[in-house]
Amino acid sequence: MSDYAELGGEKPLSPHDLRHSCAALLLAAGTPAPRVAAIMRHADPRVTLTVYARIADRERAALRDDLEAAFS
Repeated sequence: MSDYAELGGEKPLSPHDLRHSCAALLLAAGTPAPRVAAIMRHADPRVTLTVYARIADRERAALRDDLEAAFS
């Protein structure tokens, strides 16, 4: 039995991929970092923000692009 899920995508997903997605979705939805850290069982919210900072940066870039499009 494999540790990967076949969900029809280009590559199978590991449990770690699903965990990463969960944290990313929580942060994108505006869930406070301490709460996400508790869900992810990180001892310190700084770990959560460090690990998922790239996701937050992409979200900010997408928001900036949407705002620029709305006001141009």
